[in-house]
Amino acid sequence: MLWCRISLASSYNNVSVGTVELVDLWLQRSRNCPLDVDLRLPFDVLPWSIATNDKEHKAIQEILSLLCKHSSRLRTLLRGYPEILHRVLQAEHLPLLELFIVDPPEGDLCIFSIDTLPRNLKSFATFNTYIHFAPTTVWPKLEHLELWQTDAGFSGLSARDCLDILSQLPSLRAAGFHVSVDDGQTRNETPPKVELPSLRCLVISTFPEHDISLLISNLSTPSLEAVGLDGCAKRMLTDNLPNFFRQCSRTLLLAVLGQVGIIDVTLLGALTCAPSHSHIVICSSSFDGHVAMRVGRTRMNPSHEDRWTSVGSPGHLLSLAYTSGDMWSNLSALDTTFSFPYWTYRDLDRWRPAAIRADESLSEDTGPESIKVSICSGQSVSHRCFSEAWLS
Repeated sequence: MLWCRISLASSYNNVSVGTVELVDLWLQRSRNCPLDVDLRLPFDVLPWSIATNDKEHKAIQEILSLLCKHSSRLRTLLRGYPEILHRVLQAEHLPLLELFIVDPPEGDLCIFSIDTLPRNLKSFATFNTYIHFAPTTVWPKLEHLELWQTDAGFSGLSARDCLDILSQLPSLRAAGFHVSVDDGQTRNETPPKVELPSLRCLVISTFPEHDISLLISNLSTPSLEAVGLDGCAKRMLTDNLPNFFRQCSRTLLLAVLGQVGIIDVTLLGALTCAPSHSHIVICSSSFDGHVAMRVGRTRMNPSHEDRWTSVGSPGHLLSLAYTSGDMWSNLSALDTTFSFPYWTYRDLDRWRPAAIRADESLSEDTGPESIKVSICSGQSVSHRCFSEAWLS
């Protein structure tokens, strides 16, 4: 039992042959105990920084080969490559509870479909993968799901795809999706109405040119506490926000809107439909800028001459870290590093969005039904300066 929790060294320089030998030793000493394995690396922070160099990639592959021999006792695997799924799914009586899959560096893509997942699985996350999900996919009773699929049309997710998946998962307590494919005119059938009675945290990210109003207009989340919507430039989304806010008006504490096209009367009117005890944050940029400022410098792909560079590249990051309270505070400290995936289902009982607005902070000029809105200026060391307004 002393040897059943395995994680990589804190520095990426130590992911080497010595690391492989150490993991092998731990596997031997753990005998037949269930294994909790965390292979996330310190630089697994932003999408463009998740690749490894050749030596690190080889070492991680060797570690995964060792784990495949012990796959029947895996309970947690954070940051495995898709090919290990084939071995894992073949194991009988698998105790697997948490699984995070990411495609290896460019050139080693693994494209396949998933028909079923381990029946005990509670947390499942994918990042930049080419995994296919179909209406016939058999989903276990997940509590935490994050799907960050590649932007390629043949494996990306549309709003309708997300609804099809969510309709099979009423047990979810936290969910996040990147909508990278537009539904367009290809599917004319009526989308399903989906109720998620236990969902507390929801993150949806997309490109500004895509419309995710189909997704939020067909979701019922009466227990939702925090929501992050990244890609809010479409007018149709603004039109659907009031009803979305009303259906979770008793529980919603934090709503973050990213990539807002323009702040106009329609948007402000939609925000006044949010519950008065909630806090709204809006920004014209992607969520990534805020995460980038938390981590300072990030590691770039090995193809760049200078692997360490200041964060400035555009992109998307899907993580439930977006709905933690301190993510959107005005504190200047940069002592928090957000990794992907930031939360697993075991963290959900500890996770609570901070009630950023305190009753005593209300001034005499703001009525009891006013709503606090923080508007990110995108200035002052990137995304660290907010203007506050009160809507009523």
